[in-house]
Amino acid sequence: MIAPLPTGVRAMHLNHLFNGLLAAYACGK
Repeated sequence: MIAPLPTGVRAMHLNHLFNGLLAAYACGK
């Protein structure tokens, strides 16, 4: 883990990663 991020930034980062996984999964199907 890098430095502790503010909750909003961390949520946005996790949401971005989750959307990326969903996109990769959809493209893989």
